[in-house]
Amino acid sequence: MCGIAGIARRRPTGVSADLLERMADAIRHRGPDGFGLHADERVGLTNVRLSVIDLARGAQPMTNEDGSVFIVYNGEIFNHLALRGELEARGHVFRTRSDTEVLVHAYEQWGERMLERLNGQFAFAIYDRPAGAVFLARDRFGILPLYYTERDGDLYFASEVKALLVTGEVERALDPEGLDEVFTFWAARPPRTPFRGIRALEPGCCARWQDGRLTLRRYYAFDYPEAPAEPADALDALDELLRSAVRLRLQADVPVGGYLSGGIDSSIVCALAAVGSPHALRTFSVTFEDPTLDESAYQYAVAADVRSRHAVQRIGRGDIARVFPDVIRHTETPLVRTAPAPLYLLSQVVREHGIKVVLTGEGSDEVFLGYDLFKEAIIRLLCWRRPGSRLLPRLLDGLYPGIAPGAGKGDFWRGYFMTAGTPDDPLFSHLPRFQLTARIKDFYSAEFRAGLGSFDPLAELRARLPAGFGAWSPWRTASRPASPISTTGYSNSRLRFPRAASFAACGRSTSCAAGGAPPALCRRPSPAAANSHTGRRTCLRSSTGGHRSTSRRCWTPRASGARGSSIRRPSPDWCDAAVPGGRKDSARARRSSRSFRPSCGTGSFSAHPPRHAWRRPPECSQRLRKPPPRPDV
Repeated sequence: MCGIAGIARRRPTGVSADLLERMADAIRHRGPDGFGLHADERVGLTNVRLSVIDLARGAQPMTNEDGSVFIVYNGEIFNHLALRGELEARGHVFRTRSDTEVLVHAYEQWGERMLERLNGQFAFAIYDRPAGAVFLARDRFGILPLYYTERDGDLYFASEVKALLVTGEVERALDPEGLDEVFTFWAARPPRTPFRGIRALEPGCCARWQDGRLTLRRYYAFDYPEAPAEPADALDALDELLRSAVRLRLQADVPVGGYLSGGIDSSIVCALAAVGSPHALRTFSVTFEDPTLDESAYQYAVAADVRSRHAVQRIGRGDIARVFPDVIRHTETPLVRTAPAPLYLLSQVVREHGIKVVLTGEGSDEVFLGYDLFKEAIIRLLCWRRPGSRLLPRLLDGLYPGIAPGAGKGDFWRGYFMTAGTPDDPLFSHLPRFQLTARIKDFYSAEFRAGLGSFDPLAELRARLPAGFGAWSPWRTASRPASPISTTGYSNSRLRFPRAASFAACGRSTSCAAGGAPPALCRRPSPAAANSHTGRRTCLRSSTGGHRSTSRRCWTPRASGARGSSIRRPSPDWCDAAVPGGRKDSARARRSSRSFRPSCGTGSFSAHPPRHAWRRPPECSQRLRKPPPRPDV
């Protein structure tokens, strides 16, 4: 979506407008529709904006009536209309229709406890001028990124690491421990990053900086107690959650499109969006030259059924390698798979069709146990319980046909799965992926190894698992290690997209969590989770949609009684790559990588793409023939 950055000084030495402009310029791809900054003797804030709601009047930084509270904000508050009504009833006066202003007045009314009321995806910074404090917050599931670092009591923060580094006041150095986590889990686990001294604000956390001291606290902890049985109203509850989640994410002053892989997740989301959208739904897919990866038949079938205007990005053999350096630059982390590259290319097509926002089916495989990893974990557990069985290990051949004896790999891979951890290890389900990925460490230099010392990423992960984790059911223990990584690590790796399109991952998990029940079961989640995190909303921004500024700055009058300067101007016609992203729900992107391919980006580490179990209607069964799934180990 948008991009934010800022600096808070322990001493009142001032924050340079030029410095803030450099920070904004580093993340300009995130917000082509506008730019603004505020600078005074203690705090500087800047924002690059992608306009989705109240296009004309939602410029940032935004203040309250007397200029005592400033905000820069990235994201969307889906219940902003309800909150606005409540705040107006309490006497607050609004000047815009934007959800940004709702956050300003919510902070005035409830302070930091405002976070308990927010249903959305967000990362923001609020400057409380009377208190001399800066308040940072990130949404419950870490959909949108926020990085920070401290130096001599000064605070630096931004949507991307590169905005911190361009200040010249932040150390440019790699963190061996962060890199070691990347080569174990596919992503550094927040708050750690691949950069020394730079931290990621953890999902569900907030921070308050005042007088040179930063205090962190968690305001939301993800949990779902196991239900002994499926509630009688489970399907009705799930149906309403899906419908309401899509309906909320269609709130925009611009058309909203959809990513369509042809699988269950995105097909359901697009079907609901087609019914609820005031515009003709635009859907977008990626296909490959390799016919074994091509699933366009399903995509076209669903597009025809929902009557969307469908566009396809076809990817050739050289396309992924061509754009991969750009992808690496924007992810700001090493990647051990190529899947982000097809999504990077897909975004170009989306933006060429004039779409800024798309819906996807992200998060469902984690919540509804869709990945093959969950089936694999049960097979491995059964094999441990019946060690003499010769039949049970062969169930893996059916799950992964590519490693069957006919491929000459069956005995080796079955043995590998059986020896990768024991059932009493809380990471039992994911150890095959973690250990396989860790083979990359064979290439570490002696110097790098020495810098790591005794650091053990697996031991650290085990130490941070929830209390009572060992008593959870096999389904739940398999899904939990994926959750904190997939909902933070992958979002942190932020896929960016080129010139004509920027992409930001703006949504996360489906909320009706099955918990520890088998995949067929579902139970109602907590109200906060149920209302907030079903589905994903993704925003794309064009670098060609901005207005060229004829002067270096366009000054606007200061707020009454406000010190310092506030600058807002239209964005130049920037032409750079774009920003953050998350995983795509399509298996095409996942299968484009030939080695080390967990199923869900830098996140869930469940190493296999979900089977696309979309059921064809009888009349389609003869027309559509799905290619056999590829092995993914």
